[in-house]
Amino acid sequence: MPPSITDWLMVIITFIYVAATCAICYFNWRSTNEARKQYEDEKKYRVLPWFHVSIFKFEKTDSEIPQNSEIVCVYSSGGHNSIQLPLYRLEVCTRNIGQGTATRFKYDWKCPDGVDSFPVFFANQSLMSGEAFSNALFVSFTFPNQTIQNARFGFVHTRADMVFTFFDIYNREYTQEIGIHFKLHEKNHVVEAEIEAGIPQKANW
Repeated sequence: MPPSITDWLMVIITFIYVAATCAICYFNWRSTNEARKQYEDEKKYRVLPWFHVSIFKFEKTDSEIPQNSEIVCVYSSGGHNSIQLPLYRLEVCTRNIGQGTATRFKYDWKCPDGVDSFPVFFANQSLMSGEAFSNALFVSFTFPNQTIQNARFGFVHTRADMVFTFFDIYNREYTQEIGIHFKLHEKNHVVEAEIEAGIPQKANW
């Protein structure tokens, strides 16, 4: 006996019911995963250290460099007859503006052209949320005379990056780059400085 219209209707209804059940299960699964991911992201940001650096003072100095002071030497390649600029004193404040504690905090320097620094302080320190430290750096600049003479719009631009390395309370490692932009006036050789803060990046996990 061939299937009746009622039989076909039952097959169609059953198929629709099964398809709807599968769709509901899929969307529930996806919603659960999205909620779990959002929770994990919120949990991560609740313990994520995040650093802000501000400049207190940046000025020429004729004073003698105190013993054990941090010295940053920024130089640019590109010819002979380099010009050694006067020494600058840079006072900065580094604050943990994130919600989590940073452990094993340390930093180093890098520069697209070249930078030497010695020594590095505040290695392997812990900084709680809201905690800050201040330090004074002595910065020297060396530029080839040709670079200054060929300055665009009367300025020579260079930068040095403080590269922070630290861990959160779950022992996950992060790096964060803090760019310090230096702008040299070609005429009077005065240098200006400003901060550009990056965001923490995962490292090795």
